[in-house]
Amino acid sequence: MRAENVTITANRPMFKWKGKGRSHEDLQLLAISSRMTELSYNISDIQTRIFEIQELRHKSQSATEPSNTTGVIDQSLSSLDERLETVTTGIKSINKSLEPLFERSEKTPTIREAAPTEEAVILRKHAAMVGEWDALQKEIQVLREELKEDKWLTVFRTVTDQADGMMSSLEKAVNRCQDFIWQVQRQGLEDAISRSSSSSIRSDKSPMNQDMFNSLQESYEAKKKHYMPATTKVLSIIDKGVQDRVTKNGECLRRHAESTQRWRNLKERIARTDSEMEAVH
Repeated sequence: MRAENVTITANRPMFKWKGKGRSHEDLQLLAISSRMTELSYNISDIQTRIFEIQELRHKSQSATEPSNTTGVIDQSLSSLDERLETVTTGIKSINKSLEPLFERSEKTPTIREAAPTEEAVILRKHAAMVGEWDALQKEIQVLREELKEDKWLTVFRTVTDQADGMMSSLEKAVNRCQDFIWQVQRQGLEDAISRSSSSSIRSDKSPMNQDMFNSLQESYEAKKKHYMPATTKVLSIIDKGVQDRVTKNGECLRRHAESTQRWRNLKERIARTDSEMEAVH
């Protein structure tokens, strides 16, 4: 709730000062009251800008194509920081100016609960403004944490996509080897059946093509050499990131678990394929 905008009039005593200094103090308090109203509006404006940044976040998360939302958000944050600095400076200045009133209030606690004198009004207005400011700082902290999480999730998705891409390439290489192994085994079985049926009947199947095996083996080994250590490294980075952040993001936890299990299964297939390729050589 915005601090109430109350004008401090000069026809009632504030600190019960007498003489020419009275009118000077009244003017000073009037200026402070106006400044608090201005700061309260600034706080409200910052809250609106926080809401706009949150809208940009949600728009970015629901977008199907990349956009320049991150740049816009960073620019908005920079502008927000400038406004926050202005409000911080203003509140410090007001607190310093009101120190005599704070001291009087501590000595006479009933001032805050008394009839709406200028003293009570200015104290309530200040308390309301400080309450708004404290709430705003909490909102800012939440926003910064959420934006930090957004950036980490963007990096996580990029790195996980890289790991998935390398595993897909390895899986294709394994599948080609498995197809070749199956063809060799089938040909061997057919040749054995043909020989047992009639020694005079020769199988029309050609023997295993050595050039095909060499080409397949070379491609397979090259992909293993390049992608296996790279995938292991990328997944270890993902593991550390997930553990360090203790993230609760559902997408992150699901993809991390899927990638870990996929890599475990793929390494088992690679080990089995290595043995089978050696056997058919």
